[in-house]
Amino acid sequence: KDRTWIQNAKIIELTHGNMFTDDQFKRNLEWMRPDAIMGIGCTHEGTVNFLSAVGPNRGSKSDESVRKRIEIAHSMGIKVIATHSGVGNRAAGDAHPEWIRIRADGTPSPDNFAGWQMDLLSSYPETWFLTQVEEMLRDYDADGLWVDGDSWYLRPCYSAHTIERFVAETGYEPPRVG
Repeated sequence: KDRTWIQNAKIIELTHGNMFTDDQFKRNLEWMRPDAIMGIGCTHEGTVNFLSAVGPNRGSKSDESVRKRIEIAHSMGIKVIATHSGVGNRAAGDAHPEWIRIRADGTPSPDNFAGWQMDLLSSYPETWFLTQVEEMLRDYDADGLWVDGDSWYLRPCYSAHTIERFVAETGYEPPRVG
C-alpha cells in the first residue's frame, strides 16, 4: 500500500473504548473530517480490541465494533491506523515472565507505568507482538501502524540469554548501566 498520505495527515485517536453508536461515530467523522483514525489496537495492559490468536481480547462484540468502524471510516475515504503498545505489555509479561526485561541489578523491570518492559531478544517479538501486528494489518485492512511507547523502554537488558549473546558476539562482559 502507498503510505505517503501519512506525512501531512490529520489523525484522531479512537483506539480504545466504544463511546458512540455507529451513527454517532459516522457523524463525528463527518464533522471532524480526519484523514485517518487510530481505531484498532493493543493497550499497554496488553488487551486487544480485536480477536487475536495470542493474548487477552475484549471479545466478539468489540471485534464486531472494530470491523464496523473500519468499514465506516473506509467508506468515507478515511484511513485506519493500527496501534500497538509495543515494548510495554502487562499481559505478555504476566503470561511469560521470562520475556520481561532484566535490569542491571538482576531484577525484573517494574510494570508501574505502561506494562512490563519486554526483553526484545526474548521470543516476545516473534511470538506475541508480530503475531498481533500481522493480524491487524492482514485481517482488518489497516492502512498503517503506530507502535506506541517504544522509546520509553529502550534500555539495556541483562537477561541470561542477552548476556550470553553479548559475550559471544563481543568477547566482553556487558557494561552495567541503569
